[in-house]
Amino acid sequence: MVRYAPRHPFAARRLCRLMGYEVDGSTADYRAVGARIPFLRLDPT
Repeated sequence: MVRYAPRHPFAARRLCRLMGYEVDGSTADYRAVGARIPFLRLDPT
């Protein structure tokens, strides 16, 4: 989430809000949210 948020600030805040998390936009806040939710990265092969 820490890497995603700076590239997509509006989407990151909306995603957090949809999942029930309020963020202040800080790296620490996004890191805390990212530690609580699972992420899946898809890479083309």
